[in-house]
Formats: sequence, structure tokens, C-alpha cells
Amino acid sequence: MFSRPPPHSARFRSDHLNEIHAFVAAYDGSHRRAALGRGPLGYSMDAVRCGDVDLGWGLTRTRQKVQGAPQSAILHLPLGRRHVYAVGGRTLEARPDTAILLAPGQEYTLYFEPDDWLVVLRLPGSVLADELVDRDPAAALASRGTREIPLAGSRLSALAALHRTLVDAATPRAENASVPRAEQLQARLCHWMADQVLATRPSSSAPALGIQRIRIVEEWIDAHLADPITLGRLCAVAGVGDRYLESAFRAHRGQTPLQFVMARRLAWVRRNLLESRPGDSVTQLAHDAGFVHLGRFAARYRSAYCESPSATLRHSAMRP
Repeated sequence: MFSRPPPHSARFRSDHLNEIHAFVAAYDGSHRRAALGRGPLGYSMDAVRCGDVDLGWGLTRTRQKVQGAPQSAILHLPLGRRHVYAVGGRTLEARPDTAILLAPGQEYTLYFEPDDWLVVLRLPGSVLADELVDRDPAAALASRGTREIPLAGSRLSALAALHRTLVDAATPRAENASVPRAEQLQARLCHWMADQVLATRPSSSAPALGIQRIRIVEEWIDAHLADPITLGRLCAVAGVGDRYLESAFRAHRGQTPLQFVMARRLAWVRRNLLESRPGDSVTQLAHDAGFVHLGRFAARYRSAYCESPSATLRHSAMRP
């Protein structure tokens, strides 16, 4: 769904911490990095630039702990695995259906998981800050801060389409080739980011159900994807009523509990299709994720990822 590194991208590869530090510091300031496993670090970064927007694809072969404070507004989205962030006493998670927006100047710690592409979109922090002030001056200050960005449904497809357009616009072309202007694409990305920030800002009317309690429900969902999951069962896990749980999920995740269940089931199937082994089938994986009606599953999968599940399986089988 998201473009992979194009042939013309600038490529950096290293197993040496000092080299990695110097490379990252050159475009985003100083940071600290430590390996949490044995073996070569296998750090790599592919990057292209479209105007003032940097697009990157990060990968590591050894789990790493990264600490820093970005100079720009940076969006992180893993393509397969969960990555954990610690920010000011909070624990955040990036997943294939949830991005992390790192706020300029705010310290963070990232536990960078191995063997998983981390898609990176970097936008000058001042550009996003100005957009937020223009949109809602009163809420702009409260809206600044590192946060999770749920990417259910149209949010995910809109970001993926914009990412592909940015990558395509960064492709070297003949001078007379027709391409979108970099300034227009930067404005579109800034507009999209501002939409997500304002949609996930804290609300004085948001329910007090804590994020840690929400995570308990989410962990229960991930452990029971194959089982029938109803709103009533989730309320029992959370220990609250249905309206309260619905409001809490909308405040913290931007979607209802059952929409979250659907997104997690689709993400589980996609991850297993991308990591498929001989003998795996779309039907079996869909059933294992709790889908009963295969036709509805296929339609929802195509809507979320812009390809059929069988196409994902074919592409996975063709990879070396």
C-alpha cells in the first residue's frame, strides 16, 4: 500500500554506532542509540526529498533503543510490527494502523524493532505550527505534542495515496515532464497532518478512562481476534458501560471499539500475508482472524489496503 524505497533513493547502510549517529545528526540533530541484541546493527535508511518534505524508509537488523528530540514534525509508520515509544511518562505504540507523530523539540524514546520497515515523513515543524495557528489559534498550543494517529479506513488510504504521490514527484524526470509542484504536495501533507492533530487533541469533555485501561482492552482484543467479539464483552473487560467505552475509544483512538476490532483483524491478516509461508491461504488466515463472511472480509481488505488479499499473498510469494 505504501511505496517502497525507489531506485533513485539515497541509501545509507552501517553497522557502526558512530557512523549512524553522524548520519542522523546531519539532518535531525543529535540522538542516542544503543543495541538491545547481539549481532550486526544492520541499520539502513533510504531517503528521497520532495521540496521541504523528506521521505525515508528505516530498517534495522538488531533491536535498538533510540532517544532524541526531533527538529522537525516527523511521522513514523511501521509496515508490519509494533514499535513502542516513551514520551514524558506516557507509552505510545506505532502499528500498521497507528502512526506516531513526533513533535519538534519533544524528547522521546523509541524501541526500534528489527526486520520491519519504518516509513518516515518529515515536515518542517514551523510549517505545521503555522497551519495549526491558522486553523485554531486558541487550541494550537494544546495541540502540539507527540501523539498516536489512528489510521483506520479513509485516513490510511489517504496517507498512502499522498505518500505515493510524493515519492513519484521526487523521481528524476525530463525538464518538460508534468509533475505536481513540491509546494502543493507539501501543503497537502501539512493539511493532512493538521487534520489528524486537531482530531486527536485532548478534549475537556473526553471521558476519564485512562489510556492504560484502553490498552488493556486493546491487548485483550489482540489475544482474542479469532473469537466472537461484541461491544458487551469489551465493556466487561473494561469494567464500564457501552456509552462510556464508545466515548473513551473515540477520544483516545478516533474510532469506536468495534471499528478498532475490525482494523486490528485486517492488520493481523495483512501482516501474516506479508510474512506468509508455503501452504498459507487467504481463507485460513481470514478465519484465524475472526472473519466469518469471506466476501465482506475481502471487500474491507481492499478498501483498507487498495489491493485484494490474494494480491498481497502473491506479492509476498514473489519476494526473494
